[in-house]
Amino acid sequence: MKSIESEFTIDRKKFLLSMGENKAGKYLKIRETTSRGSNLVVLPLEGLETFMLELSRLAGMHGCEDRSAQILESAMQAYGDTRKSIGDEVSTEARQ
Repeated sequence: MKSIESEFTIDRKKFLLSMGENKAGKYLKIRETTSRGSNLVVLPLEGLETFMLELSRLAGMHGCEDRSAQILESAMQAYGDTRKSIGDEVSTEARQ
C-alpha cells in the first residue's frame, strides 16, 4: 500500500495525516507540529472507525454536532473492502 497523506493547518498547528502499511498491518499516523515540537499518534486502521465515532461523540458532548451516524456510514463505504480483508466487522453497538 502506497502512503496516502493529507496536510492542513488549524490555528498555528500543522497536522499531517498519513495512511500506510508495515509488517504489523495498515495504520493511520496523526502528526501535530507546533513551534514547540511535534506529537505523533499511530492508530491501527482497524481502530479508525471506533476512533472517529468516539471523537464525534465527544465533540457532540461539547456543543459540536454529533456526526457519528454519518461518519459510520462513510467509513463503511470508504473502508468496507479494507475491513473485510482484515476480518474486521462493524459491531451492532457502533451502529446505535
